[in-house]
Amino acid sequence: MSDNGRPSDDGLIRQVDEEVRRDRMTTLMRRYGPMAVVAAVIVVVVAASVVGWRAWQTSQRIEAGNAYAQALGLIGAGRLDEAAQAMQDIAAAAPAGYAALARLQGAAVRAEAGDPGAASALFAAVADDRAADPQLRQFAALMVAQHGFDQLPDDVLRARLDPLAADDSIWRFSARELLAHMALRQGDSARGRDLLAALASDPASPDGVRARARDMLSALGGPQ
Repeated sequence: MSDNGRPSDDGLIRQVDEEVRRDRMTTLMRRYGPMAVVAAVIVVVVAASVVGWRAWQTSQRIEAGNAYAQALGLIGAGRLDEAAQAMQDIAAAAPAGYAALARLQGAAVRAEAGDPGAASALFAAVADDRAADPQLRQFAALMVAQHGFDQLPDDVLRARLDPLAADDSIWRFSARELLAHMALRQGDSARGRDLLAALASDPASPDGVRARARDMLSALGGPQ
């Protein structure tokens, strides 16, 4: 502070630096917040193929598989409203495996159509369904947090993410990334930095997660 009560040149420089860092962090969080719609579709499609193969001898499941394939075709053609309705119809009538997959895919379609609130609610229905496959439930819980990140209370997000962040969870890297974003949003920069630094330095982290963590650390002015 200068003698006349106004910020010194050094103080102004620090303020500008902080504003630049804050703007960069906000931009990165907006860019990386809705992260894995495409990845979600890929995971679900692969899982659908496995379910279809195992159930090939059951005519009811073959019928459901054909309907599911047609609904995926609607997605590929960009006919998202029709695809969402088709997935809803499959979820209501298909055997359990395809029903869960259709619910997940329908939620992904809602996210791709720009309705994260509806997507999060649909993912939550699978995450909370005790009859669904545990791995699908875990995936759905991650998607609830991802697509509901800007709408859901932090305690709800944490309840979804903390179990997925455990060392033995296959979703731990994505869950920890979202927890880091949440910590930064809450103003807990120390925890946010720690989580990001761990992701950036862990050779087991997926390349995309590691790169985003480094970008965020750079925006925060921390080590990369």
